[in-house]
Amino acid sequence: MSHNSVLRKAYELKFFLIWLKEKKIDVLSRVKSGDYLTDQETNDYCSCAKYRRNHEHFLNIPPSPTDKYLSNVLHQVNYREAIVSPSVTNGRLSCTSDYLQFLDRELNHEVQPEQAKKNLERTLLLLNDAHRKEIRNGYKLTDHVQLKTIPASVMDRIFEIIHVDHKDNPFNKNVRFRNQLIIRLLIDTGIRRGALAKLKISDITFGGNPPKIYISNERKDDQDVRSNKPQQKTKDHFSYTTKDTMGMLKDYIENHRSIISLAKRHEFVFITNGNSKYSKGTPMSLDSINYIFEQLSKAANYKVYPHLLRHCWNERFSVLAKELNLSESEIDKYRKLLMGWSPTSIMPERYDKIHKIEKTQEIHREYQDKIMSPCK
Repeated sequence: MSHNSVLRKAYELKFFLIWLKEKKIDVLSRVKSGDYLTDQETNDYCSCAKYRRNHEHFLNIPPSPTDKYLSNVLHQVNYREAIVSPSVTNGRLSCTSDYLQFLDRELNHEVQPEQAKKNLERTLLLLNDAHRKEIRNGYKLTDHVQLKTIPASVMDRIFEIIHVDHKDNPFNKNVRFRNQLIIRLLIDTGIRRGALAKLKISDITFGGNPPKIYISNERKDDQDVRSNKPQQKTKDHFSYTTKDTMGMLKDYIENHRSIISLAKRHEFVFITNGNSKYSKGTPMSLDSINYIFEQLSKAANYKVYPHLLRHCWNERFSVLAKELNLSESEIDKYRKLLMGWSPTSIMPERYDKIHKIEKTQEIHREYQDKIMSPCK
């Protein structure tokens, strides 16, 4: 598990522990006695998990103004500010379920009366039901806003300024080629930031048609000396890139990376180019990748981050799949293969829904232009 994942789990568990403290529930005693949480307590927690903190406290608005309209507006503002995304709620519910099962194993050693087992199963069932409900809620139309992509004009601008000789290139000259390659590779493949940082020379098939790279889900790697080791969340799979990008990748490995001595001690493709003799040539950190996109965002005057390019890849895939007249099942199958998602993943539905929304909006705009044209 990556450093960021461990940190996220810690915050999810903290939320549950704070809720227990506010409700004056001694969870250790409950687990030992086999009582766990009551249905009312579980449902209350599932409701609270949707908010930034205990919602009964957070939504307690001060004495309302006499104007009823203003009072309603204030309530809506407080509600919008308090609520968290479905993914945060899901994380909290999932973590709580895992934690209760962990306590049960550690404290009861899986030996408990039949009624206690039923109590635990009942609590877990309510948590899982709420989790599934949040998953469904998480893929409503509001995700069109959450999964934003990059406008074509901004993408054109990005391709311009990352060229090594462009006057507005935001990077130091010694890393311009590397950074251009990183950005192009993420655009071409839609891989995650962690997969990019984990990419090794042996993962690359230079002579393929089309060229491809192997995305490995290997958890333990003795070559990786980074304190915050990158992780790949999805399954092992192949990603495909253009011949131009693969040519750049070959050039980078043979003519840029090869001349740095520390780089010869490991296989990771992307390395640091710092001034320190102890770090130059070591595997590139996730923070360094983030910094590339901070600089790019300033130069492009648009917030760009690695995962946004993954959304852009899926948007382009949706358009291309429709142009090739692929069926819904074929689109779902190929998207899962290329993204490394499991056969049961619902992520393809999410992106397909976004594409349909955008198409609907486009049709609506054309219709509006048509019916308004006589009035002009």
